[in-house]
Amino acid sequence: MDELARTALATLLREEPTDVVELGGSQRSIVVRVTLADGGTVVAKQFLGDAAETSYRRERAGLRHLPRTPSLLECDPDARLIVMTDVGTDDTLADLLLGSDRDTAWASAISWAGALGDVVGQTVNQLDDVRADLDGAPVYDPTLSLREGAQALADLAGIDVAVLAEDLDRIDALLGMVGAEVAWPSDTCPDNAVQTSTGWTFLDLEGTDVAHAALVAAYPAMPFATCWCVFDPPQDLTEQMLAAFTLSLSGHAPHITDRAEWRTEVEVASAVWILAATAWLLPNARTNDGPLGPEGSRSPTRRQLLRSRWRWLAQRLHRSMPALAAAGADAVLWAEREWADEPGIGPFPAFAEREAGEIPEHE
Repeated sequence: MDELARTALATLLREEPTDVVELGGSQRSIVVRVTLADGGTVVAKQFLGDAAETSYRRERAGLRHLPRTPSLLECDPDARLIVMTDVGTDDTLADLLLGSDRDTAWASAISWAGALGDVVGQTVNQLDDVRADLDGAPVYDPTLSLREGAQALADLAGIDVAVLAEDLDRIDALLGMVGAEVAWPSDTCPDNAVQTSTGWTFLDLEGTDVAHAALVAAYPAMPFATCWCVFDPPQDLTEQMLAAFTLSLSGHAPHITDRAEWRTEVEVASAVWILAATAWLLPNARTNDGPLGPEGSRSPTRRQLLRSRWRWLAQRLHRSMPALAAAGADAVLWAEREWADEPGIGPFPAFAEREAGEIPEHE
């Protein structure tokens, strides 16, 4: 945390902290736990780099408008500094899925999905306020990544990308659809949800945005669309997760979920994330492969994750997006040739022992 932020922090708190402990972060931010004179703690987050202003605005909007998140206490736009309540050090969903308690991990994954549906569902009548709070924050345009991913998938499959045109048009239609939007944190990965005594609390809101609800639903459906701690789920888990998400969302927004198109829209949204992941991960997977997670964590490599996602595309979307599904199947065959020495992604550790017989054989 730089000197500007330290000065701003003391000003916001109206006292000098008695202790400041770094909790990590990234090149985009620094997160610290601050101990106050009365022994209480808060968490402060300073945003860094070229995108600091955008991330600051998005995190602030998320803390203001999204339920089941820390409470916003103070903020300083000049220092790009936010102070929020401390939700503690309880297990994240990632901790549970990478642990050894199968029953707890299963139940927690389903309750997490239900909580996520409730979070985004509660925003449907606040979207104008969220958009106003995001005013000035650049909107992420996924078009480039989607086109790059589609071209890469076509190249691996040995086809002209024009073959995918009809399916890509369906993606464009979903992304441009009006009337099914929610606000959400964007980075709804298992390590960004803490299971506290009052239920799931969602962290890391620097990607807060407004988007089609199906893009959120893809996280329980796939599962975990853009995350590092992804392994093969046991049979029926993701179906139950998606059902829990949909049920919670429907309590707030039946106009989104109670339509015949909803499940197909979730499949189309899943294709969005798979194409984006292909664009993001394939270049390094081909030249400099390695684990996706933080140092010391258990996570798949880029090759393992891409192979798993392409297989999911081929198996799950052959009815709704047949051309993309066929290209995914061809990409899997390419990976089996080119990355023959790379083992399969395997099951989540929490399900590895008891669910070994239920995990689809990938290799």
